[in-house]
Amino acid sequence: MEILVNRVAEKTGYTKKLVKEITNALFQNLIELIKEKKVVRIRGFGVFKYEPSGKLRRYYNPRKKVVESKVSTAKVRFKMSKNGAWE
Repeated sequence: MEILVNRVAEKTGYTKKLVKEITNALFQNLIELIKEKKVVRIRGFGVFKYEPSGKLRRYYNPRKKVVESKVSTAKVRFKMSKNGAWE
């Protein structure tokens, strides 16, 4: 991440401390949105998508006294944009 911070600081003229705060906030929000199972599209860059994988597990919750289901694992998929930043 330091390489990214250094390059952005060089190109923009902002301090490294400010750029680091901004990039940390960006990535934290990206992680939160993915945890909320939202699709995050960054035009010219790509799409981040939460995808459940594995089997659907059913179990009995004794506190609620109901049968619940849960996906055993999940993945975050990234699909690059066809044009834009990669050319």
